Amino acid sequence: MGWWTPRPELEDGETVQWSSSANHEQSARRRQVGGAISLTERRLIFVPNRFDAATGGESWSTNRADIQYVGELPRETSLRLGAGAAANRRRMQVTKVDGEHQLFVLNHLTEKVSHLRAVLAWHD
Repeated sequence: MGWWTPRPELEDGETVQWSSSANHEQSARRRQVGGAISLTERRLIFVPNRFDAATGGESWSTNRADIQYVGELPRETSLRLGAGAAANRRRMQVTKVDGEHQLFVLNHLTEKVSHLRAVLAWHD
C-alpha cells in the first residue's frame, strides 16, 4: 500500500494485522476491482487502487464478528460471456452471518486463506 493503493481508513486504536494485494469482484457485471485487502483486530477491509476508485470501484469492509466463513471457491467450469479471466481462477469467498458473500482474487490463495482462517480461529 502506498501511492497506487491508499491505506485503509482506520478507526481510533485500530491497526492493520495483515494485508495483501487483491482483486474484489463487484457488481452484477462481475467487475474486478484491483486494490488491497487488510485485516485489523476489528474489521476486514478492501480499498481499491486509485485508478479503479476513480472509475467507480468501491471500498468494502465488514466487522470481524460478522464474518461467518472464509474459504476457497473453485474455478468456474462454465464461464459466462464477459465473466473475465478472474472467473478462471480460484477465489477467496468471505461469507457474512447475514448470508452476503464477497469474492476476492489473491495470489498464493491457499496460503493466505489458511492464514486468515488461523487468525480468525477457524479450522476445517
